[in-house]
Amino acid sequence: MPPKKAVVEAPEPPMTRVYDTKKHDMGKGILSNRNFPAGTRLYSEAAAWTTGYNFLSDAPTQNREVAVAAQMLRLSSTAKAQLKKLNNHFPFETIDKEQAIYYGTPVTGTIRTNAIPLSIDSTGDRADKVGIFGTLSWLNHHCRPNCQQSWNAGLKQVTIHALRDIKDDEELTISYVPEGVVDPGYIADTYGFECFCTWCMLPNPTKEQSEKNFASIQPLQQRLAAEEDTNNFFVVARQLASILEKEKIIDWRRSHLYFSCLEKLCSAESSIAGKEDRIQVFAGLAANQYKICEGIDSNRFGKIRVLLEEQTGKKFKTDQVFFKTLEDYLLVWRDVMMQDGKKSSLTWLYDLSVTKEQRSKGKRVSFADGIDVFEEDDQDEEELGVGGEGDDEVMEDHDEEYEEEGYDKENDYPDEEEMEEDDYVPEVQEDNESEYNPDDE
Repeated sequence: MPPKKAVVEAPEPPMTRVYDTKKHDMGKGILSNRNFPAGTRLYSEAAAWTTGYNFLSDAPTQNREVAVAAQMLRLSSTAKAQLKKLNNHFPFETIDKEQAIYYGTPVTGTIRTNAIPLSIDSTGDRADKVGIFGTLSWLNHHCRPNCQQSWNAGLKQVTIHALRDIKDDEELTISYVPEGVVDPGYIADTYGFECFCTWCMLPNPTKEQSEKNFASIQPLQQRLAAEEDTNNFFVVARQLASILEKEKIIDWRRSHLYFSCLEKLCSAESSIAGKEDRIQVFAGLAANQYKICEGIDSNRFGKIRVLLEEQTGKKFKTDQVFFKTLEDYLLVWRDVMMQDGKKSSLTWLYDLSVTKEQRSKGKRVSFADGIDVFEEDDQDEEELGVGGEGDDEVMEDHDEEYEEEGYDKENDYPDEEEMEEDDYVPEVQEDNESEYNPDDE
């Protein structure tokens, strides 16, 4: 009897694909090949070449073209082949328009066209850099993108995460603007094209109101950073939370808000009623947002862990216990909102004068400046920063790791000595990117 042939499973198709947008000012873009839940890591790639933001705004020179072209020669043959496929919206620069004297910019023009921020989080690493990539540079800009790019210090790469559920055949987009600010003028001046994304095409007065909301975010962030009084801090935090909810912003700005509130409470006086409960809520919310925007290997989790351990005076025995604790914090908060009502729960969270007893009775304590910033009780979870499309559990990805390693979430977690030495430590890859220095000209 002949031996049975081994069944070879067909390889899983790639997660995404590059496609031709058929738009002269966009060239190509990247589409999803399947449905992705919020928080999915879609890409992780090292930059082929990096520089500061000023490269995009400084006046181009022939010396710069020559200097950068010399650096490009040192790239690998694969990187050079990938970069040659990128578009160039600035193929030449004018020396004398009347005499029609020009010089070509095949290298720096391609960089100006395709360089993207390494991170839009102004509080993160490499937020002052832009880079060109073999793949990520195909991602197109959107004023309200469905993905976020972040610098991952462990991988020494830029990661792309889905900010919300992404459907099959949907284009993946990021923001080209520092901090993800909505600024079509910056896009036109820097990249040489006019943005026609769905936000830019919103009808008035919807767009006018949205523009006002977006314009208020940075001033509120600055007030938050400068506010020393704890009560006033949370007055501003609540205003900022309202704007983020109204605009459904679920990127680094929401993560940073929750983490800032956590830091403020940890440094506040112990006499604040419900301090420990609020710390747990903001720790869970911040962890959930960082998981979506940056992934569970983000160094932000280490900062949350330090704050919680300093508050309790106890060390988390293992990484699994730490992540499970964060998940429990968020689940408790969801139960609180279901039981006490969303408006009352949010009022308690940001107004430190409100007690748990008042919250459970549904008592609304007026906001300090008389503004009722939260909507009615029929808000969805996404507006409350605890749910949204595709976000089932705060540490859903980590749960999969438990299953793969044979851990039982319902029972005790392994002791430290039972874990491998490099568990939960991301693989560090060689940082071989090239960076431009104007002094090299």
